[in-house]
Amino acid sequence: SPSTSFALSLLRAASKHSQNFVISPFSLGAALAIVHDGAKEDTQRELTNLLGKDLSPSEVSAIYSSLTSIMSEKNSEVVTSVANKFFLDKDFSLKPEYQTHVQKTYNAGAENINFEDGDGSADAVNSFVNDNTGGLIPELVSADAFKDAVAILINAVYFKGEWETQFDKAATQTKAFHGVGGDRDAEFMFASDLHTHYSLTDDLTVVVLPYKDPSYSLIFLMPTGDFGEWRANLTAEKVQETIDNLQTGKITVELPKFKIESTTDGKEALQKMGVRSIFAETANLSGISDRDICVSKIVHKAVIEISEEGTEAAAATGLGFQLTCFVPTPELVFDRPFAYAVLKDDHILFLGQNV
Repeated sequence: SPSTSFALSLLRAASKHSQNFVISPFSLGAALAIVHDGAKEDTQRELTNLLGKDLSPSEVSAIYSSLTSIMSEKNSEVVTSVANKFFLDKDFSLKPEYQTHVQKTYNAGAENINFEDGDGSADAVNSFVNDNTGGLIPELVSADAFKDAVAILINAVYFKGEWETQFDKAATQTKAFHGVGGDRDAEFMFASDLHTHYSLTDDLTVVVLPYKDPSYSLIFLMPTGDFGEWRANLTAEKVQETIDNLQTGKITVELPKFKIESTTDGKEALQKMGVRSIFAETANLSGISDRDICVSKIVHKAVIEISEEGTEAAAATGLGFQLTCFVPTPELVFDRPFAYAVLKDDHILFLGQNV
C-alpha cells in the first residue's frame, strides 16, 4: 500500500541503520493527514503525494480516517487507541468548517490554552499524551515548544496486544545477539510447534506472529547479508512480494525480547524526504486558519516493548490452517539485525529495527 512506501522512506530518513529504532508511520501520517485536509494547492499536493502516491486527497483522508476509527473501537482481544487534539494559543482559532471536519473525520478536538505559560501548556499537552499512551510516553514536549507557536497538533497512538500463542517464560534464555556493533547478550524467547506464516530463504528469514485479534500481527524480517545494504534497497514492492510468498506451517522460533524508545525530529526527516512547502513561510494552510501559518516543528516519540506475553507500543501513531504432512520443523533464530513492523491488516502502525 502507499503507506508502506511512506513508512520505509520515513525509517531511512529518521534513523541510521546502526541504531535500535522505532517510529509510528501511522501516528505521523495521521497528524499530517489532518494538516493535509486544511492545506491548499501545492502544499496539499505535496502531502497527498507523500501519504498516498497515486491517491486523491479524499482517498488519503479516507485511509487515515478509517484507521483512526478502527483503532478507536473497543476490542476485547487487543487494546488500541488513537487520540488527536489541537492545542491552540488563547487568541488563535481554527476555521469553524475545518474544526467541524477534523472532529468528524479524525475525532480531533481543539482546546485553547495560554502559550505564554510554557510550563502550564507543556503540562496540559503531556498529560493528554500520557493518558492516551498507557503511560508509556509521559513527556512529549517541554515549555519551550510554545515559544512563537500558535497551535500544536498532537496525535497519540497506543497498542497493546497479547500473542495468539504466548511464549513459555520458562524457556527464555540469555544468548548472544550478533549486532551491528558486535555481540551482546539478549534474552531470547523460544517457541516450538508455532503454527504461523514464515519464510526461510537464502537471503531473508521472515516470521509473522499474530495477536489474539489476528488482523493485528508483528512481522520480523532478518536479512542474511549486510543489514544496512538490505535496508537501503527495501521497497514496498519487495515487502509485498515477501508477504505474498510466505508459507504456513509449524516452526520453532527464537526471538530476542526488547524495549526500544525513540524520539524523532519529524521536520528534519520529512525534509530529507523532499517535503518543503508545509515548513515554508509560503505554506498554504488557508483551510485551517485565516492567519498565515506554517508547520514549525514536528516531535515524534515512540516506544515498543516485546515480551513473552505480547507487545506494548505507543506513539505520539483471519487465517485458515490446514494439516500438512509431517516435515521436520524449520528453526528460525533471530540473532542478527532485523527489522520489525506491527501491522493492522496491511497498514504499518509501528516500524523499527533491532540491530
